[in-house]
Amino acid sequence: MEITLTSNAFIKKQNNIFRNINQPTDVLSFPAVAVTNKTIGKATHFKGKHLGDILISLDRAHEQAKAQGISLQKEVLFLIIHSILHLMGYDHATEKECLSMQKLESKALKKIYKPRNVGN
Repeated sequence: MEITLTSNAFIKKQNNIFRNINQPTDVLSFPAVAVTNKTIGKATHFKGKHLGDILISLDRAHEQAKAQGISLQKEVLFLIIHSILHLMGYDHATEKECLSMQKLESKALKKIYKPRNVGN
């Protein structure tokens, strides 16, 4: 998996090319592994495979972090988790999918986000 941190201008171009949406977004995921309803989220399906690639707009991440009163590192980590879930076949097109994905995001973020103490 490759993660590229970029600008609003670059991600806007990519969003237009790949999704026909001519505006910046916070993150784009490009899956490399085919997923079916039976393989969504199944770790064994993805073992040893290149999941895909992720583009994250640091401009947008900074705006979102500021709006939520959280650190940029926490927002970027959240976007990485969100994207990895997309690469594994999860989506948020329906309310049920959205709630499921939010639960997974929250669980993962709580497990791996450890803010650094200032001064250490």
